[in-house]
Amino acid sequence: TAVLLTWLGAIAVVITTISVSEPMSETVMDILCCCRVMALVQSFDATQNTTFLERATSIFTESIMPAWDTSECGGGVWWDAKHTQKATASNAGPIISSMLLYQRALDMNNDLALNKYLSWAEKVYAFWNATMCHANGAVVDHFAVQQQDTLPQCVEVDWSFTYNEGLMLGAAVTLASSHPSASRANRYTSDAIRFATHLTSNQTRHGVLYDACEMQCACCDCQQFKGAAAQALSQALRTGVLDARTHAAVASTLATSRQALWSNAQSVHVVNGTRRTVFGAGWAAPSPCTANAASHISATFALLSALDDVT
Repeated sequence: TAVLLTWLGAIAVVITTISVSEPMSETVMDILCCCRVMALVQSFDATQNTTFLERATSIFTESIMPAWDTSECGGGVWWDAKHTQKATASNAGPIISSMLLYQRALDMNNDLALNKYLSWAEKVYAFWNATMCHANGAVVDHFAVQQQDTLPQCVEVDWSFTYNEGLMLGAAVTLASSHPSASRANRYTSDAIRFATHLTSNQTRHGVLYDACEMQCACCDCQQFKGAAAQALSQALRTGVLDARTHAAVASTLATSRQALWSNAQSVHVVNGTRRTVFGAGWAAPSPCTANAASHISATFALLSALDDVT
C-alpha cells in the first residue's frame, strides 16, 4: 500500500505541473478526463492533499466544461481541438469526472459546486444516452463531423468496442449511486442494467469479454478497451445498482474473463536477460499480436478490479 500511495502521489504531482491553459491535445478528453481529473481525484482521496482536488477542479471547469457544444450534432463534448468528432470517450468520461467532483463537493457541503457538477453531468448524459445509445444497450462510438457543401455534417461511426458500453455503464452507475432524487436514480439504474446486459450478452466470446479489433495487430489502442469495461462492470457490482439477474451475469462474465486471461493471455518476454510475464490482448483465446503496454494494462485493470467485487 505504501508503494502504491507513493507512486500515486508522484503521478499527481507531475499532473499538477501541467498548465491548465495549454492547447487541447488531439485526444483532449481522453487525456484530460481519464489521465488527469480522475487520477487527481483518486490522489486526493488517498492523501487528502487539497492541491490535487483543486487542480482537478481547475482542469474540469476551465478545459472540459467549455468543450460542451450545441452548434454541431445537437450537442456533445468535443473529442479534439480541431472539432473533428464527438465521441463516447469525450462524453461519458466527463460525466464520470463531473460526478466524482460532485461527490467530493457533497462531502465538503459545497452547495454551489454540487449544483454545477450534477446539472452538467445530467445534461451531457441525457444527450448522449438519447442520441448515441440504442435501446438494447449498444453505444455508438462517435460522431464524425465532416464538411459537405460548406456545411458540417454529423455522421455516426458505429464501431463496436467494449470501452464504449463500459464508459456509459460507468456514467450510469455513478449517477445512479449518487443522485439525490430517487426517481432519477432509478432511471439511471435501468440504464446501467441495459448497458451491463449488452456487455455480458453481446460483447463476449464463450463468456469472456471480447473486442473483434483485438486480433488486428496493427490497431492502435483497441487492446486496452476490455480493461475499462471490466472496471465498469466491477463498479456496477460494488455499488449494488443491478438487479439479481444482471448481477449474476456480470459476476460470471468477470470471473470467466479473469480466469481466461490468466490462462490464455500470459507470455514471457526476456528484457536485458530478465524473464518478465506480460499479458496480451487475447483473453478468450491467445492473440497472434505481440503483447504491448495497452494489452498488459488492460489485463491488469481487469485482475485488480476483482479486489472491489461484491458477489
